[in-house]
Amino acid sequence: MPEKVKSKILNSYNFFKNSIQNSIIKNEFDLEKLLEAIGKLQIVSIILKHGEDDPQSIFECLNSTGKVLSQSDLVRNYILMNFSGKNQKELYKEYW
Repeated sequence: MPEKVKSKILNSYNFFKNSIQNSIIKNEFDLEKLLEAIGKLQIVSIILKHGEDDPQSIFECLNSTGKVLSQSDLVRNYILMNFSGKNQKELYKEYW
């Protein structure tokens, strides 16, 4: 796993751990609410075939359901759709 991904996972873990610890310290911890929130989690994993799938087109299709995105998300995707997969990836890494 790339270090950048490991770092994001660790940061997310620490955020939730610290939030739970702080709520326990403040006597605001509610196990039922935590379990309810965890029960509502939905995880989607999409595996793309390198060189075959276009991530920007897939993003556009998935988002056609009306999920609210920032204007910058939409503009970024629209711009990147005009480039090949390799160029999309490089541009995304460099500018976003």
